[in-house]
Amino acid sequence: MILFTLLVMNALYGFGMFSTRPIIPIYAESIGIPFALIGLLVSSYSFLSMLMAVRAGRWVDRVGSKRMVFLGGSGLLLAFLLPLFSFRLPLLFLSQLIFGFSQLLVILSIQKTVGNLPGNRDKLITAHSLSAAFGDMLGPLVSGFTFAHYGFGFSFGLAAATTLAALILGCLLKSHHWRVGASNMQEAYPYSGSTWTLLKHVNLRKSLIISGVGLYSKELIVAYFPLYGMKIGMSVSEIGIILSISAMMTIAVRFIQYQIVQKFGRTQVMTAALFFSAVAFLLIAWTQIPVILAIIIALMGAGLGIVQPLSIVYALNYTSADRHGEVLGIRLSINRILQFAAPIIFGGAGGYFGLQFIFVANGIIMMTGAYFTRIPPSVEHTLPAEDPLHLSSDEGTESQTVRRSV
Repeated sequence: MILFTLLVMNALYGFGMFSTRPIIPIYAESIGIPFALIGLLVSSYSFLSMLMAVRAGRWVDRVGSKRMVFLGGSGLLLAFLLPLFSFRLPLLFLSQLIFGFSQLLVILSIQKTVGNLPGNRDKLITAHSLSAAFGDMLGPLVSGFTFAHYGFGFSFGLAAATTLAALILGCLLKSHHWRVGASNMQEAYPYSGSTWTLLKHVNLRKSLIISGVGLYSKELIVAYFPLYGMKIGMSVSEIGIILSISAMMTIAVRFIQYQIVQKFGRTQVMTAALFFSAVAFLLIAWTQIPVILAIIIALMGAGLGIVQPLSIVYALNYTSADRHGEVLGIRLSINRILQFAAPIIFGGAGGYFGLQFIFVANGIIMMTGAYFTRIPPSVEHTLPAEDPLHLSSDEGTESQTVRRSV
């Protein structure tokens, strides 16, 4: 019941977050905001979380997940309500700043809590990722329709309503429910010490970079594919449907993720998925047929969708439970640095060279990153082979063995 409640909360928060992201650049362009300034607006939500992610992770470790998720959820509610009072650009920037920091607190708190519940961590993180993917799928689909038919204000109001529902669910969980499983993690971990000591470990650092590249690439799609779609004559509803199809593929691939990892290894799958997604990025730039674009972006969604949960599991497996908030904060800090810088850089370049340049350049960057962040297959956790869909909370804490190259 605890796991189910947390997953529903995650899906509701995800719906609100993912439903508003694609319509921000479309609305900004519709009111005549310059292309470079749109890139700055898209990046602004990453600014505070980029600076505060590691510190926020420590807050989650020390203060507790329940308080932090309530604070983050309240911030998200405020961020969605602010634009309803005025659609002016300064208030949009303020909304995005609050949104980014509040999202950070929610993500860190729920990820840490779910990752430390009793049971197999690969399966738990898969379930967590699936719930987020449902929000990712339904958000753009619904907001594409509501924005086209009812406008910007209605879309943000709906996001606020789902966020309020998630806040109410969080209040139903007792304080001890947010600490279930944390005391069971008593193994010896190879990565400890200060934050900078953690980052000195090459393979942990590589997994965090892989996660960052994957997440900021997804952000580029959310920010710039709607503009590209509008340029080639697609409607807002069609753009929302394509983004939702991508999210559906993210869900589908996670049902077979565990079997793929058991067969090929977590680190090899991460690298291959990043390279696969890079190829899809390159193909977007040379395609203007909506049906083919839908297929390409769906395949890219599958590739990027498998990178995130694998990098989370890798980071959690290699650090102790009392450092999980911190290491997840490091991961999100790297993600947010890339998310903040990429739209600004690509926004300016896209305004000068064209939107196709954004997809080509990022595809090349992803290929380069996939090559230089390869992790040796011998350095990873090997977990017992189990069916990832049986996520009962009474499985107990399972044994984990670590293969290390000396």
